[in-house]
This record gives sequence, structure tokens and C-alpha cells, in this order.
Amino acid sequence: MPYVNKPSYIKTYIKLLSVLLVSLIFSFCTKEQYADLPSQKLEFSDDTLSFDTVFATMGSTTKGFLVYNKYDKKMKINSINLGGGEASAFRMNIDGVPTYSTTEEVEIWPNDSLYIFVNVTVDPNDVATPFVVEDSILFESNFNTFKMRLVAWGQNANFFGPGTPNGFRVTSDSTWTNNLPYVIYDGVIVDSLVTLNVDPGVEIYMHNGALFYVQGTLHINGGLDSTEIVHMRGTRLEEDYDNVPGQWGTLYFPAGSVNNTINGALIENGYVGIRVDSLPASGSNPNLVIENTTIRNMFDSGILGVTAVIAGGNCLVYNCGRYNLQLEYGGVYAFANCTFYNQNSSYIEHKNSIFRASNYFPTDAGVLATDLNVAMTNCIVYGSEDEEIDLDPIEGVGFDIAFNNCLVKTEISADSIIFTDVIRNPNMGDTLFVDTYEGDFRLNALAPAIDAGLSDFGLNAGDVQIELDNDLIGTERVEPWDIGCYEFLEE
Repeated sequence: MPYVNKPSYIKTYIKLLSVLLVSLIFSFCTKEQYADLPSQKLEFSDDTLSFDTVFATMGSTTKGFLVYNKYDKKMKINSINLGGGEASAFRMNIDGVPTYSTTEEVEIWPNDSLYIFVNVTVDPNDVATPFVVEDSILFESNFNTFKMRLVAWGQNANFFGPGTPNGFRVTSDSTWTNNLPYVIYDGVIVDSLVTLNVDPGVEIYMHNGALFYVQGTLHINGGLDSTEIVHMRGTRLEEDYDNVPGQWGTLYFPAGSVNNTINGALIENGYVGIRVDSLPASGSNPNLVIENTTIRNMFDSGILGVTAVIAGGNCLVYNCGRYNLQLEYGGVYAFANCTFYNQNSSYIEHKNSIFRASNYFPTDAGVLATDLNVAMTNCIVYGSEDEEIDLDPIEGVGFDIAFNNCLVKTEISADSIIFTDVIRNPNMGDTLFVDTYEGDFRLNALAPAIDAGLSDFGLNAGDVQIELDNDLIGTERVEPWDIGCYEFLEE
């Protein structure tokens, strides 16, 4: 058979195939390189993972840490174990897999890291004060043992809400004492004809979206001292959540709820601070008397009254996403020596007025209207908008508004009949309050509100008398009184 010369491209293909085959054989014979010397150690983003106070039976927020391989070769972690095993209060998640321990080696690529997430659920016990819960995560790599310490503070509590030991209804006259905090899941209802008293210093933690619904009567009996203030807030206790609004629902007084009093409280981080609906029976006390109370960081309104009767003195309401004081569909309202302030913050865009009042309510069947009477005395209504007073009347029913000895930010004419001895739009720069960004609304030494109030003034609210001789923190007022919830003290 005659010799046939093979095409050149076939020769080239054969050469390339040979090279590839040799390379594959070489690669299979080459051992993968690891950083496996005892001197080559893992590094960690922290040595301790700490959790803020966690209520018993409630899971914490999830936290995480990083395990670093800072070498140019892979590193093996021979084992990762939660010290307490399945009995631990802590749980970990490695690379998306919940586990108490690893069953296989874990590899970290060169100059890469591994993220481990941890959360904790604390078992209840008989301890009233916060108690420490500890464990650790143990790592073994290159004959070295590493320990990540886990620390949380547990807190027992009285739980209310559907499915909790106490249920979601208060069905008989009761007193909440300051022995343990109260945690509300979903909501709690104070039944009609039932009175709930809350002692000084009680802490009430409202879980996500929870409502405090008072069909009967609520008496919050706090004090001026920080140990006596009744505190109502969300259940997220991490510092990052201190000023976050909308963490729970509202303290709600529906139609039929009467003779409620709130004294010495701090209500914060909800959707609406307080909502009160419907006029009380003729001749009775107001739906709500509120004094010596701070309401702050609300997603919507601070105080919302709908055809209600509310009296308030020595109150501070600030950082609200909609209105600080919203009075709709008529009613009777009297506030004295209160401070209402709003500005933009990390969570609040201040674009509505601070004060709103209307005497009507639109429905599908038409507009309903009811007389409105509002008396504001010695109050500050001030914020970053040019107009902080929104008056929205409808003709045919009463609409009586009076600002007496107040300091206000408004474009309403100074000659308006609603103003008597009012300081309007003072050119104060930063001289009204000590520090609004830090929530310090004591009067600055140059504040025009000093000595500009009506003295010896008290609010009569049915059988309840609001004494205003001392300010929000108990400082005695000296004639002539200052405007707002704080009396100025010369330092």
C-alpha cells in the first residue's frame, strides 16, 4: 500500500491531546496543598459573642462572627462543636445549616472566611433579676483548640397574649406589680367593667405589632424618678433598636373605656402612642387624663383622639412620623405645660404638622361632624416645618381652638382669635432647647419660653385635678412659669 502523508492538522491535534493527557495525569498525582502546620492558626472576628437581655422562652436576634483563613492555602477545621450540645440554650448555623456539631471537616479557601450565625432561647426559672447564660463554640484545627465564648442575659417575665400562660384577657380587677417585666404577644385586652392598675416601675414590653386594648379602665401609676416610671416599649432590647419606631401597635382606648389615667410613663417605639375613641357618657370624667408622661419615636401619631375627651399636663411628645397631637371628628381636649416637637431623624421624615384638629369624619354615606373644643395653655408646638398647626374645620358645627401663653411655629396670622399672649415663630436658632438630637428638651438659657407662661394654672378634668406646680421631672415651678413641660433652672 502506498504511503499517505497525514494532514498537518491531524499531527497538531495528536500533539495537543498528548500534552493534555500528560497534564491530567500529573494533576491527579499532585497532592492538594493545605495550611496544616500547628503554627498556622485560625483567626476570629471576636473572642466573645454577647447578646443583650433575652426574655425567657423568646428567641433572640441572630448574631454572627467570622472565622478567617489568612494563608495562601486551604485550611481544614476538623470539628466545630457547641459546648452544651443539644442541651445548650444557644443554636448555631454553619454555612446555612443549623447544627450543634459538625460531622465532617470544614474547609476554608485561601484568604477567605467562614460565617457562623448564633441565636439563643433562654429557659424560664424562678429568678426575678436578670441572670447570665453562657456557653462556647469549640474549634479544632491543626492540633489547636479555639474557643468562641457565648454570653447572654436571661430575664423571666409575665407573658400575656394568645397561647401564653396568662392568656390575652384581663377579666377581673388586677394590679401589675414590679416583680417581673410584662411581655405582650399579639395583644392583651382589659375587659369592660374591669380595672387594671399598673404599679410604679413596671416595664411592659410589646412584641411585634401587639395591641394594648382597654375596654375597661387602666390606671398607670408611675412616678417621676427613673425607678418609678412605667415603661412601655418593644421587645427588641438591642441598642440599635432604641429609636426605631413601629415596633408594636398602640395603647388603644375604644368606645366605652372611661376614667383612664396615665401618670409617670414613658411610651416609645410603637405605631401610634395612644389612641382614644368616642365621647364618654355625659357628666363623667374624661376618657383619659395623662400627665408627667413622655411619648416618643412613633411611626404615626403620638396622641390620637377621635371624638374623645382628653386632658394632659406636663407631657413631652416628640419624633412622630405623622402628627404629635391629632384630634379628629370633634371632642373636648385640654393640654397645659406640654412640649410637642418634631424634626427629621434617621427614621422619621417630618412633613406633616405637629398639631392637627378637625371637627368632621368622612364616610361612604357622607360627612359626619361633631363640635370640637381645644384649649392649649403654656404649651410648645415647634418643629422644623414652617407650618406646625393644621386646622381643618367644616361649617355647621363648633370649632373652638385656643392657644393661651404658648410658643408656636405657624404661618397663621398673629391677629388670629385663636392666639392669646402667644410667642409666634421666635428667631431662636438653637436657643430653645438644650439638645433636640439627644432628646434633651429642657429650656436653653436664651429660650423665649422662660417666664412667659401663665402661672398658678391647673387642669380640672371631672373628678381629676392635674397639678402643674412641678414640671415633668419634679422641678418646682417659680412665678412667672415657663412655657413647656420643663421649668428652666439656672446652673
